[in-house]
Amino acid sequence: VSMPRQISFFSPLFSTKSFQVRSGILFFTLMRNAPSFSACSRKPPLIFITVFSQTGFADSQEGASLLEIGTGTGALVRSAAKAGFHAVGIDISPVMLQYAKSRADAEGLSVGFEKAGFLSYAYGTERFDGIVSGLAFHHLPDTWKAIALRRIHAALKPGGRFLLLDVVFDWKQETPEAYFERLIRTMPQETKEPFARHIAKEYSTLTWIMTGLLERAGFQVELDQCDNDFLHLYSARKPDSD
Repeated sequence: VSMPRQISFFSPLFSTKSFQVRSGILFFTLMRNAPSFSACSRKPPLIFITVFSQTGFADSQEGASLLEIGTGTGALVRSAAKAGFHAVGIDISPVMLQYAKSRADAEGLSVGFEKAGFLSYAYGTERFDGIVSGLAFHHLPDTWKAIALRRIHAALKPGGRFLLLDVVFDWKQETPEAYFERLIRTMPQETKEPFARHIAKEYSTLTWIMTGLLERAGFQVELDQCDNDFLHLYSARKPDSD
């Protein structure tokens, strides 16, 4: 999978009807009648690299450093390495890491992999140009999200960006009950129960809390793109003065 430098944000990325959500090492498919993000297991790099292109991160930055938290199959970091990035992927699943490393080795790519998560990765003295995470942040309660974001902010170079894709809720003018009932009602029968379980069991937060968490950690929120009323893509920048 190549890393496109210039592609429209409203690309085929949003034209498919399925989206894979990672919960531990299991996946369930959120099928919607409206256009949605593409399958995470197939095209995660496009979600993030599109934003990098739009915000200027990917312009003339051969050798820029990129960390992915919750790398899974390693598709993003492998794409980044192919484009000349110094890429590191971390995950708490040894099975995922073994697979990701085997794919990188088979493709002759130099990618660093380590068993760690948001709260356990030892950043050391290295500072990254970009840190990304897709569909993993909801495993942390909000208090731990705040701590994780402070660690991410500290690990970025001034002007660096954190890109986050996750399930984040916002019922706007609806009641919470009506909002969640509507989300579940519009899904095919086979995905109603898994999504209801996500709502009940996972730590997906609310939009105004997520924005506050990012800002309180020191980030400037450049982008909050929402799809299907619950999938949010954030681009958060560390100020140059930090």
